[in-house]
Amino acid sequence: MFFLDNTWGQPLPITDAIGREESGNGYALRMLELNAVPFSDLANLISSPGHRYVQHEAANKIAFLFGAEPSSVQRAIPKSFKRDGLMQVWFMGHQLTRTYLIRHTRPQLCPLCITETGYAKAVWDLSLTTACPTHKIRLIDRCPACDRRLAWRRPGLNVCWCNTPFSNLRPNNAHESEIWLSQTLESKLVAPSGSPSVLNNNPKTIMSLLSLDCLMRLIRCLGVTSIMKNNRPVPGKVTGTLSTAQMSEVVISGLDRWPDGEQQHKRPMDKAWDLKHLLAQATVADWPILTNLLHFATRIEEFEGLGFDGQLSLDFTEVQDA
Repeated sequence: MFFLDNTWGQPLPITDAIGREESGNGYALRMLELNAVPFSDLANLISSPGHRYVQHEAANKIAFLFGAEPSSVQRAIPKSFKRDGLMQVWFMGHQLTRTYLIRHTRPQLCPLCITETGYAKAVWDLSLTTACPTHKIRLIDRCPACDRRLAWRRPGLNVCWCNTPFSNLRPNNAHESEIWLSQTLESKLVAPSGSPSVLNNNPKTIMSLLSLDCLMRLIRCLGVTSIMKNNRPVPGKVTGTLSTAQMSEVVISGLDRWPDGEQQHKRPMDKAWDLKHLLAQATVADWPILTNLLHFATRIEEFEGLGFDGQLSLDFTEVQDA
């Protein structure tokens, strides 16, 4: 074992800063590989022998061992906390009000990006990121060679436990909806920008103005029942961590509910899980954008019947939280 004691060990010979777009867990694995240290040694030091990922509480130790600024590592490893009786998450400077919006314990990746850049992107830790906008392919969360679910506890950043290099894999092409959402989420996560001064009537333009948290919750609540029998929510599954393949279906279905451009309303906003809670918890900044979206997406008579008068009065025919 390379580390010398049970508290801090000593810095590794090869050190490097964490990248601005880099996942905290991916950074740890990258640096372990550079120093020829197995993940099991790190797990023994920072948590428990069988641990498969790095927890936020270990961020300062990771920074010390690998030569990064502690605040940068803390930012890149999701931190769970409780507010108003609900577990929430801080990640990359964003507050996420649902823990199922994060999947850092079940990593996914773009096999082409990780080969070309040599690091794991933080945006891959968001559960609604299912595609690589650069290569137009779907992310993977299982090794196609051995069908093992990916974990940070593996021999190297670009290799599975079965020793198959991810660069040898042939991923599936991604749907255009997945590509758009993944690109939008990445922009919001690592390079927030100001809102355009003028909105057009394209729902994607309007949705891009929502906060990272609100945008992910909106797409998930509109699409999650599509992967369930009879479009009915299954307790546990609606709030659980879905596979990349399942989440791809959710994203495509959730975005397909909106009209495209000048086309009129495509689908009713029924069977939308947790939409009422989303509207009730919307921030001051997100509220007018959400109501703008709903006004655009629903028929005039439906919208007028919702009672948007500055007070929340929403009566969609929606499946209640299980």
